[in-house]
Amino acid sequence: MKINKIKFQNFRIYKGENEILFSPNPSKNISIIAGKNGFGKTTFLTSLIWLFYI
Repeated sequence: MKINKIKFQNFRIYKGENEILFSPNPSKNISIIAGKNGFGKTTFLTSLIWLFYI
């Protein structure tokens, strides 16, 4: 299974509708989640857990 994109709608700190795209370049097989403290990295990973268990 390959996840191409995720859409959030009012999930924790992600207000409104947000869309995150993975590997926009098909020749690259990795996606890196990076950012400053408090910018939603852990919330994003929590959303993946919710995705697989709901």
